[in-house]
Amino acid sequence: MHRLTLGVAAVLLGLVSVGAIVRWSFTPAFWLSCLVDSVLALLAFLWLRRTLLRPLGTLQMRLTHRQTQGTGPLPQTDAPPGIGLPELTQAVGQLLADLDRLAQEVARLREYSTTLSRTAQAIVVGLDADLHLISLNEYGQTLAGTDPQHFAQADIARFFTAGELESLRSELETKDAVIGREMSLLTHNGDQLDAEMSVSRLRNDRGQLTGYLGVIVDVTKRKRAETNLRNQIAFSQQIFSSIPEMILITDRNLRVTFCNRQARELLARSDLEVIGQSLTQQLSAEALESGFDEVVRQVITKGQRISQINVRNPFVGEEQFVDLLIEPLRSATARIGSLILIRDISEWRQLTAQLRSLQGFTQRLVNASPFAVISLDSQARISVWNATAERMFHLPFSEVFGKNLYEAVPPFLPLRDVIDDVAILQKTVHRNDETFTIAPQEDLVANVTIYPVTAEESGVVLHLEDVSALRELESTLLQAQKMESLGLLTSGIIHDFNNLLSGILGYASLLEQRLEGDDKLQKYASTIIHSSERASDLIRQLLDYARKKVAEKAAIPLNELLRESLEFLAPHLKTIKVEQQLAPDELVVHADRGKLSQVFINLTINAKDATEGCNEPTITITTSRVELHDHPHLPDGSYAKIMIADNGCGISPQNLEKIFEPFFTTKKVGRGTGLGLSLVQGIIRDYAGHIEISSEVGVGTRIYLFLPVGELPRPITTVSPEAVAEPSQVGTVLLIDDEEVVREIGTDMLHLGGISCLSAADGEEGLALFQEHRSTIGLIILDIEMPRMSGEKVFSSIRQVDADMPVLIASGYSKEYLESKVFGRKIDHYIPKPFKIEQLLHQVRNLSRVTHA
Repeated sequence: MHRLTLGVAAVLLGLVSVGAIVRWSFTPAFWLSCLVDSVLALLAFLWLRRTLLRPLGTLQMRLTHRQTQGTGPLPQTDAPPGIGLPELTQAVGQLLADLDRLAQEVARLREYSTTLSRTAQAIVVGLDADLHLISLNEYGQTLAGTDPQHFAQADIARFFTAGELESLRSELETKDAVIGREMSLLTHNGDQLDAEMSVSRLRNDRGQLTGYLGVIVDVTKRKRAETNLRNQIAFSQQIFSSIPEMILITDRNLRVTFCNRQARELLARSDLEVIGQSLTQQLSAEALESGFDEVVRQVITKGQRISQINVRNPFVGEEQFVDLLIEPLRSATARIGSLILIRDISEWRQLTAQLRSLQGFTQRLVNASPFAVISLDSQARISVWNATAERMFHLPFSEVFGKNLYEAVPPFLPLRDVIDDVAILQKTVHRNDETFTIAPQEDLVANVTIYPVTAEESGVVLHLEDVSALRELESTLLQAQKMESLGLLTSGIIHDFNNLLSGILGYASLLEQRLEGDDKLQKYASTIIHSSERASDLIRQLLDYARKKVAEKAAIPLNELLRESLEFLAPHLKTIKVEQQLAPDELVVHADRGKLSQVFINLTINAKDATEGCNEPTITITTSRVELHDHPHLPDGSYAKIMIADNGCGISPQNLEKIFEPFFTTKKVGRGTGLGLSLVQGIIRDYAGHIEISSEVGVGTRIYLFLPVGELPRPITTVSPEAVAEPSQVGTVLLIDDEEVVREIGTDMLHLGGISCLSAADGEEGLALFQEHRSTIGLIILDIEMPRMSGEKVFSSIRQVDADMPVLIASGYSKEYLESKVFGRKIDHYIPKPFKIEQLLHQVRNLSRVTHA
């Protein structure tokens, strides 16, 4: 019975101890708790003894009595009736088993509590009601720099910064617990820690305050991480704000969580008007209609970025083009929003437009260049091929672009090594008069410059100057210079020839006058006169055509000029059938005789060349008078219409458009310079006329000239035979000429006209006679080319002596040539050699002054 009593008491004491262990672990408070709990256990034992153990003891005595004494009356007890031994034994066994399990659980809890207290990375403190330290776990002891034997002497106030403990005390007076209070702790070595402290009140069964239990967590690293995070966020915001692009960040619900300075400036709104607001409130009406907000939502949902260039800005209403990037934002486990970046490309578009304009201008400039420009890359592929190159090589840009130069344009093969050297050595090379064979009958002569280009990809540029026409002109000029030299050499011969013709024509005209009545001899004399005149006209035409002279408009009989031109070309037209259909009425035009003759000669020669190879080559020349009204190029009025037609090869439509361009020709090399029709057009326009051409390949060509019609010139007065024989009342004529035959025929003609004559063989003799017979001389007939003193010097000397003395210049040169090349001024009186008697007498009688001997 006593053992059972002690066992129950031990169980109660153990229960109480377990409670103490669970509450206080092995702290000093543990022993105080044990004392209190022992008293409580004693009280519980007395109560159990009275209510449970005493009846059990009585029961035990009765059982013992029955075992020792047998049956008999049991001792008197106050045990309550109705409790059987089996039930009580079972209850006690169950109770003992529960107590055993409870003891095991208590042991496990004690071990867990001890391990937790030792390994926890937090300070666990026990405080009494006055906040004095009564327990401290191992982690706290390490920070405090104390051991279990001495921690009770530690002053807790030294672990807190100034005022922290008092502030905590004040707060606990009104609260049962303080949770997550931020504070600073000082370690034993003086370091300061950031901490969070949670403190709870401890009360006994009667609700009285017994102390405090506190848990202090070191949050220094967390605080540092939070500070770093805040700094990083601030740094990121500064970066975003400094980025020149517009940046917006939204959450999953399209709420704006961040916008940089550029975004605020573009939206013209404050942070409060943007941050926290819906993205749709920031979009333009056009962007909302196009569903831009749904695009952003899809980016967040699907996690796929969107990048667009050169699109309308979705945040502004006016036209502004931007590059747009929408990027999904992700956390470790989910997509949390979006980043919208917008780059304004207005300036880029302007620069691009300027660049395109510059490129277009450069391309137009390159295409307009009169030189061929060809650009090659490092593989000799063609990247630039301008219009001049197309014209030179008859290859369009579309056929050569991107192709190898030597394969696409074989004429460049001879320059391959030179081009490679330029690309490798990076030096410029000039090559003059390079010949490119374009076709079997067509060669191109060009000055070539090859220079390197250093860019993203190296290459070369070829610059070709077509000098084919220039070289042809140089050849033509050389030929012209030869002809001019030949002309200078033959000018003396021509002068002498005219002097000879003067004798022939003069004596023939005298014979014609003397042979009146003898028709046969007169016919011989007339034939000599006609042949001499024809020879003189041919010489004059040859000189007029070959020599440059000052253009002078005069009334020219058109039909007569055409006949003269055809006579001049007669030796070249022997194999050509020439048909003339000239107007019955003489047409007169105002033009320079030599230039207009040049027009007819050029057009006739072109027609002759066009008929080469024809079975029956024919040239048709017609003249007519037409009245023009509403003509696109000419004013209304009367015009002479000249047609020069041939039945030759004709001109193709594409060449017909370029027929008047300088240097354009369809003739073979060496047969023409391409200047004929250009000069013809210029001459006709100078005389207020117009030229038209119609042609058909294989049929022939018709050229129409229109020139304003002028008035007929006055008829030239001829001298009758009677007038020749009539005595003259004029003064003596002084004939100065170095040719004896001219002096003789001139003297005879003048004597036949009843005019006295003095003759001189050179200028000095002529001046001497002039000084001697000045009072009787009424006219001087003067030659130009003479030995010892030229006619021009004689003329000047005469004018110095007598400014009014009439002087008739007689020369084989034209009047225009003498005025431009010899005298440099107008000549008042002129007679060409050779001349007939009536021409000479007419001039003498009109010019000579009457003298009184």
